[in-house]
Amino acid sequence: MIFALGRRKNAYADKIALAASAISLAAFFVMLFVPSLQGEFIFASYRISAIEFDFGFLTDKLALLMGGIVSFVTTLVLLYSRDYMRQDPEKGRFFALLCFFAGSMLGIVYSVSFVQLFIFWELVGLSSYFLIGFWWKDPAVSSSARKVFTTIVVGDVLLLLGFLILGSAFGTFTFSEILQEHLHVALPATGVFLVLLGAFTKSAQLPFTMWLPWAMEGPTPVSALLHSATMVKAGVFLIARILPLVFAAHLTGFVVVFALLTVFVASLAALVEEDIKRILAYSTISQLGFIALGLGLGAYGASLFHLFNDAFYKALLFLGAGVIIHAGGSRNIFELKQLHWAREKTFLLLTIIGVLGLSGLPPFNGFFSKDLIIDAAKESGNLGLFVLTLVAAFLSALYISRWIFLILRNVSKKEEGVGPERGNFSWSTKIPMGMLALGVLMTGWFSKQFFSWVGGGEPSYHLPLSLLSILLVSAAFCISYLAYFEKVISPDRLALLCSGVYRLFRAKFGLPWFYGILGRFFYALGQALGEFDRYVIDSALHGVAFVGRGVSAFCFMLDRKLLNGALELTVRAVTKLCFGSYAFDMSYVDRIVRSFYDILAASSGFSRRIISGSIASYVAALLIAVIFSVLFLNGVLAK
Repeated sequence: MIFALGRRKNAYADKIALAASAISLAAFFVMLFVPSLQGEFIFASYRISAIEFDFGFLTDKLALLMGGIVSFVTTLVLLYSRDYMRQDPEKGRFFALLCFFAGSMLGIVYSVSFVQLFIFWELVGLSSYFLIGFWWKDPAVSSSARKVFTTIVVGDVLLLLGFLILGSAFGTFTFSEILQEHLHVALPATGVFLVLLGAFTKSAQLPFTMWLPWAMEGPTPVSALLHSATMVKAGVFLIARILPLVFAAHLTGFVVVFALLTVFVASLAALVEEDIKRILAYSTISQLGFIALGLGLGAYGASLFHLFNDAFYKALLFLGAGVIIHAGGSRNIFELKQLHWAREKTFLLLTIIGVLGLSGLPPFNGFFSKDLIIDAAKESGNLGLFVLTLVAAFLSALYISRWIFLILRNVSKKEEGVGPERGNFSWSTKIPMGMLALGVLMTGWFSKQFFSWVGGGEPSYHLPLSLLSILLVSAAFCISYLAYFEKVISPDRLALLCSGVYRLFRAKFGLPWFYGILGRFFYALGQALGEFDRYVIDSALHGVAFVGRGVSAFCFMLDRKLLNGALELTVRAVTKLCFGSYAFDMSYVDRIVRSFYDILAASSGFSRRIISGSIASYVAALLIAVIFSVLFLNGVLAK
């Protein structure tokens, strides 16, 4: 609809986008409160050989949860974007692409089969490419968009292979049928493993983590939507969708190990990152690692609850980051201009609520879901896993507290010459940020209702574990406050951090270097294949073409000399035969026919003279005939 408006799209794009998102949100609430909602709607079914393809809508609790998150967050991000993109000459295109992005994610969420999900999976990747490269005239932006798209396409190939293996094994691609039949059919673990790798790529889990910081080159509303409700959440959503297959294939250990590694790598990288949005990108990676860790441990309800809570504070943090970057004039957290409390206090307070939600302090929602995952690690009986999970929670609080204290140290409380809050950010920014902050404050208290609805068991909180978690988070805030706000730690004491370990963190554990090596390897491989194509395959094709031309020339000569000669001889013979037949017909056949005509004409003339029509002639002829007959019979004439 937006693109159909042509040149007028900038004037109406935000209204159309908000209306579409509101309709989507209303549809979610209708489905949520329908007392007997059908869980699966199949509107088209196709069969090719022994494999069945279904298209429709799956409206189970997992689909409704993700659908509600996508619709709600999209509505708030679109409202925020009215202020953020107000001066952009291409805002009509932005709103259209944002709708395309959210709609593709909803297609993933409500898909009834692997085939349908894969179609929308690709559309999400395509729309993210358009949005990350929205300001494509900047070479750095277009380069980042290409790198992101190339990385996620690698995962899409793995995902497609996994789907094909599973579909061929079960004879169907429909989720419900596969999950029902997996106990009776030999499960191909390779297919499940490839699907997991595809999901890991989309959720930026190891070893595919580095594409998510590249995605920060897009507009901030895109980052908010991408990190809170779409794209990266699609990966953990898919893991939750096929979780019974993961357990049946005995791949939960793989999920747990790589989820923990992802949390640690992302958390430590966030501690040395300087870009405001990229720090939040690493925080997204680590929180997705927590969600995947809970799924691997079998804490289905806790993981979904953390996914639900994460959508609120992650969207809030990115929206707040957009305001801070605009007010501070830089994305480098160490180069921000002075922020004025009198002007930005509302946005800063709302952003602080998001920070407290992510850190896991009560009464904010992150505390209620994060502690359930820590408890699941404790219940696994593996002490090392439990300790590592606690350390990961501490690191999460440490990097997000570092982020907020580095921002707050640039805030000035002086009010001389500083007007009230103004600029691009008005009520269209405050309302969505306020509603997300309210969610951060409120949703954690509804854990029992959430678990009873999702069906993940009863949540249990243990006081000693909760106190230990609060103590770790408080320690992380104290360390960040002293190191980054008060700067109590002197440069000499920081020298230890500048050792090899610190440089390892700065180097993101060598992952960019590793990706560079892979990129150079595949580039060299491409060049080698290009040369092979040029000198070997092209030469072979040229040889085949030369032989083909020779064969064609021989066939042409054969056709011209032999076949054409035989055909011409045959034509001449047939022509002479035809002329001979014509002459015979004219000379003999026609004469015979004309002779019969002459005889018949003479007979006819004689007959006409005999038959005169006179009765006297007839009587005379009759008498003559009688006389001759009598004479003949008496033998007179015979003598």
